[in-house]
Amino acid sequence: MPEVTCLSQTWPWPELALASLRRLLGDEPGEFDDGRVALLVCPICADLSCRALSARLILTADCVEWRDLGWQSDYEPFTPTESGFDPPLHLRFDRTSYTTLLGRLQGRFMSIGTAHDSSSKDR
Repeated sequence: MPEVTCLSQTWPWPELALASLRRLLGDEPGEFDDGRVALLVCPICADLSCRALSARLILTADCVEWRDLGWQSDYEPFTPTESGFDPPLHLRFDRTSYTTLLGRLQGRFMSIGTAHDSSSKDR
């Protein structure tokens, strides 16, 4: 089964989505010991031991970079030569556009979480 993004509206994924967005914005450290952030995770449990597509997050005043994308698990260090990408894959985004989009997504997932909390209390 292919890996998926944490940005899913199906419960309990909104909580994972918010945590992922905070990491992608640089507000929290990455999930891995080396600080890398997970981009795609196991669709069943989101456990990093199953493996994840990860990247080194670089934030500058005007851009955001996902550097050295590659497959990684939480029980082994990332090895660029075994990442699955040759040459190494790097993605670059305009910082303003990136933070604006991820900020909007945070608002959306917060409202999903609030709606779920309200409906849970009504039961």
